[in-house]
Order: sequence, then C-alpha cells, then structure tokens
Amino acid sequence: AISRRAPECFQDLPQPDRIVLGGGGADIVEILEQGTARLAPGGVLVGHFATLEACMQAQTWLNAEGWDVRLMQVNLSRAVPIVQATRWSPLNPVMLLQARSPT
Repeated sequence: AISRRAPECFQDLPQPDRIVLGGGGADIVEILEQGTARLAPGGVLVGHFATLEACMQAQTWLNAEGWDVRLMQVNLSRAVPIVQATRWSPLNPVMLLQARSPT
C-alpha cells in the first residue's frame, strides 16, 4: 500500500491493477484522469467519499469514460454508554464507489 498524495505519487509507482482513493475533494477529476490512465486493463478503482458532491463528480466522470460504476452507502454506529446500558450512536455515512475499467 502506498500512502501518498495523489496525483503526484502516480509517476513513481509501477502500473497498478487496483487503486483505492480516499476522497479527492477539488482534485478528484485530475486524480481520476491520471490514475485511470495508469491503471492496468481490467483494473478496479475504489473510492470512499464523505460528501455526495465528490462522489457524484467521480461517478459522472467515470461514466462518461465508459467505466462500469457501482455505488454503496455504508452507515456505522458506535456503542456509547447510557446510564447502566448501551445505545448506538450513528456516525456520518460514507459513500463507496467501485469502478471497473472498460475492456
């Protein structure tokens, strides 16, 4: 696993068959352009997003490029004490995007 800022890190890496993106924010299109250009044929890109806008921007760009895109929303809760019991306190949902490169 490489933990460096995209898209700058792409030039120094061998051709991947999988890319996992953590967000992307304002740079998401540039990251997708450079990352998908380096991805091996049949490769898979996975991204997780905290905002709907960033996820939709990635989905729109990937769809326009012919990628097969799937979305999922994940909701987690944390156990917290309440008096002499435990309750669930929901955390912010996260959107997951999985995309397969066109063959």
